[in-house]
Amino acid sequence: MAFSFPLEIEHLDVPFTVIPNVNFPDVTPVCVVTNLGDPPALDRFIVTYTPPIPTTFPEKPDPWQIEFRWETAGPPRNGVWLLDAWLQSLTAGPNLHVPAVPALPLLVPGGSPKSYDVIIGIEPNAIPAPTAPPFLEPGTARLYRLHTVVRWAELPAKRIRVVGRGVGPIIEFYTPLL
Repeated sequence: MAFSFPLEIEHLDVPFTVIPNVNFPDVTPVCVVTNLGDPPALDRFIVTYTPPIPTTFPEKPDPWQIEFRWETAGPPRNGVWLLDAWLQSLTAGPNLHVPAVPALPLLVPGGSPKSYDVIIGIEPNAIPAPTAPPFLEPGTARLYRLHTVVRWAELPAKRIRVVGRGVGPIIEFYTPLL
């Protein structure tokens, strides 16, 4: 399952425009969150454990991914895209940078015109399981809101501009109960 949310495009002094990627039916440049875990694998509910994973638990930890989709139109330009994502804590605990391989911000060779569909896979248990329950909440879950940013760095690096930003869904990372 997947959940998509639009990238709000900043109309700054970049030498091209950002438009929807024609390879996808989206009407706007978007980010997509996909939970790749065991069915039903609800996209905004991601299973996580503090290793080691107990053999008696019915579900395995969920890998998940973030996908950035956009296209550029305009004169040819040399540069690099910087993609970044983080989780804003809505319960007790710190905000988290989304861990991924390669580490974010992800550098994507740029240019214009060009279509982009960049998938960033996140390993199971990349977000740590809760260690202590928040006040008046079960000790098995943490809530976060996903934020994403797409930046453009013209080469040679003169400046870096925020081109798009997205405020995504609320994601719950949880350890299932027996």
